[in-house]
Order: sequence, then structure tokens, then C-alpha cells
Amino acid sequence: MLLPCLDLLDAETAHEAALRFLSVCQSVPPVLGLLKACYGRHAFVHPELNTRVADLDFPNPIGLAAGWDKNARVPLALSSLGFGFLELGTVTCWPESGHPKPRIFRSHRDQWIINRVGFANDGADSVRGRLQKLPHLGGPILGLSLGKMLFSPPERLMPEAVRMMELFYPYAAFFSVNVSSPNTPRGFLMGRPDFLREMLGALKRSSRDIGLRLGRVGKPLFVKISPTLNKGEIETLAEVLRDSGVDGVIATNTMATPQGGLSGLPLKAAALKTTARLYASLKGEVPVIGVGGILTPEDAWQRITAGASLIQMFSGFVFSGPSLIRRISRMLSSQLAQHGFKNIREAVGIHAERYA
Repeated sequence: MLLPCLDLLDAETAHEAALRFLSVCQSVPPVLGLLKACYGRHAFVHPELNTRVADLDFPNPIGLAAGWDKNARVPLALSSLGFGFLELGTVTCWPESGHPKPRIFRSHRDQWIINRVGFANDGADSVRGRLQKLPHLGGPILGLSLGKMLFSPPERLMPEAVRMMELFYPYAAFFSVNVSSPNTPRGFLMGRPDFLREMLGALKRSSRDIGLRLGRVGKPLFVKISPTLNKGEIETLAEVLRDSGVDGVIATNTMATPQGGLSGLPLKAAALKTTARLYASLKGEVPVIGVGGILTPEDAWQRITAGASLIQMFSGFVFSGPSLIRRISRMLSSQLAQHGFKNIREAVGIHAERYA
């Protein structure tokens, strides 16, 4: 009911209106329960979609990509819609205002979104304050996307990410590092494999050390990559990922254009191919999280059979709303039954060669 009204607004105003609506829902327990009854319960009735990735148990493999709830304003409301996990952020050490407006554009007809927001966010301390107020047991699986400050050199990502890991360790189930943002200067580290290997390995060790110091199990570390890597670059990246000990790779980020980061339908083919090639190169040693152009239930099944252990949505959620989560859950369950599979893990990568 809300989507047609939001379509009348410019993209960033519509996004803010959706966040405010969900914030109201989150603050009123009966309304939150109604959201769960209308949407969430349909996404959690398929035990065959339960899966385990990076030592985390997911109620279903359908997640929300980073960028939608940058500041952890509505994680409980989003979880009530049926997402199996949420990736919040990208968060930076201190507040960032991002690039000047207008900076988000969309086409419902052609199903694309262009954003040049940058890492606009309230800063790590503010986001941590919101997470502190959430229930600590039985809540959604939350990941935090960590980024460097806009004009920091690449070398600053390491110390800034470690500071944020320490702040968010009690609240995040996993961390992700965004090394491929098309909207930030020096945002591309994919051409520096040795530096990337060293940085990711150091971040993984830092995560483990922080956990030991706090008496907790080390948190998984994921890395988000570009959709424009060729086959040779993907093979090199696979070696880096194995050597550094990261726990997952998010494929992919938005595609760089002169206007900003492009997502939605135009990203689908590149993200699908990257997922399949990564799966083939990694040989199951590092799980792939597929994102980019997942707009229909068929897209979700295709991405999983290409090699994604988990999937994430952004544009699909914007254009279709929460009903898409329910439809994907039903589609995945139906496909598993048709193929004689008992769990979604059995479907991962069965068509990787076809899409690579």
C-alpha cells in the first residue's frame, strides 16, 4: 500500500519516508507484530531453507544488502518482514555527509537505481548507540559493513575498521569490508592483491584477537567486491581470499558509471557471472553471498544455483516491497522439492558452469 505513494517522491525522499514509516512500526510492538504476521511468518515456515554459513545459522538465505539501513534505524522492523539476515551500514568511524543532493535516481520501468551517496552515515558511535537498545537475544542476524572515511587513503581502512570492530563486537554477527565502492575516492583495491591480502589477513586476525579479549568467539569477516573483474582477476582474488582466511565474499557491489553506482537489472548479468566464476575458483572453500539484480524469485534461484550460499536484495526490495521475500521463499522451497533436495545447501552451485 505504501509503495505507490513512495513512487511519487524522488528516490532519496522516498527512502527516508520508508525508514520513518518502519521506525514508527518498530516503536509500537503490536504494529511490529502485525508486520511479522503479514510478511515475516511466511518467510520462516520452510525449514528446508535453514542454512549454516561461516558458522552462523540463518533461518533463510534471503538478506538485505548494505546501503538500505545505513544507520541501524529499523533492523527489528526489517527483520519482521522476513529477511533471514541484514547487512547494516556502510558505517565509518565518524559521521560522513556524503555527496551533494540529488544523489539517488531510479527507473521503475527499466528497474535500475543509480546512487552517488557515498558513505553518508551518522558515524560509528551513533550507530552503536542504536544497536545497544536492541534486544540481545532472539533478534535478527545483523552484519555491519565497515568503510573508510571519504578522503582517507586505502591504508586507513585497516585501523578505522579495527576501531569499529571493537565498538560493534557485542552487536554484530559478522563484519564486511567494502573495498570496491564506486562512490568513494580510492575505493578500488581490487588491483592491489598483495595489499588486499595483507589487509584482509590483518583484519581477520584483529577480529579473532578482539573476540579472545572479550571472551567471545571470533566474528566472521566478509569482503565485498566489484562486478567488473575478469576471469584472471577472479582467480587471483580467490587466492587472496583463501590466503587471508576471510569467511565469505559478497558478489557484487554496484557497477561504476559516470553518474554513480548502478544497481538493479543492468547489474544482473555481471553479478551472476562473477558469482559463478568465484564459486568455481574457490571450490567451496569460501562461501559466496550473491547480490546484484535479484529482482524476482527466479533470479534468487538462479543466483543460488550459480554458487551463492546466501543472497541479498536492494533494488528488488525497493521496486517490489516485502512481498518479494515471501515469493522468493516459496519459489526456493518449490524448486528444492522439484529437484529432490532436502536443504537449500544442496542447490548451491549446481549450475555454476552454465553461468560462468
